[in-house]
Amino acid sequence: MEYRDVEARLAELHKVDEEGIGAFRARLRVLRDMNIPNMPKVGKGSRVEFSIEHLAELHLAITLSRFGLPPARILQIVEYLRGLPPLFQYHRKTDLWMVLTMRAGASKLSDIKDKESILSITLCATGKLAESLEMAPANEVATWQAVLNMRQFAEDLHSITYDEK
Repeated sequence: MEYRDVEARLAELHKVDEEGIGAFRARLRVLRDMNIPNMPKVGKGSRVEFSIEHLAELHLAITLSRFGLPPARILQIVEYLRGLPPLFQYHRKTDLWMVLTMRAGASKLSDIKDKESILSITLCATGKLAESLEMAPANEVATWQAVLNMRQFAEDLHSITYDEK
């Protein structure tokens, strides 16, 4: 898949309209500069083929940015997940959730998204989801959590990868 196809399919998936396409392209450029997706750098104008793994990384990074995470945090999460089985392999029937939690001894939520806060990533089944959504200890004032339905993530990825365009 070529870059223009990746951009068009991700824009469609994330419901980017014509007014927002410039900002969306800028966001993709920032992600590429951060090595998301993880692929060799090539010269401008060179033809590059994107795999489903590359598409999955971009889809995840865009999704995380919608939660308000800064690029450095998104990179940290994506790099961690590169050590796990590829995201696209989570079958559409898999009952799996990703819980991202950041905690800090901060007095306000805006302080929690920096590099100093503690990040934990938990993959769990629905039956364990409540346990994963823990309350922060009393000494930790700010807690941020995001929950991703990995089955929906896989379905979205398959819809833009395998549908005829």
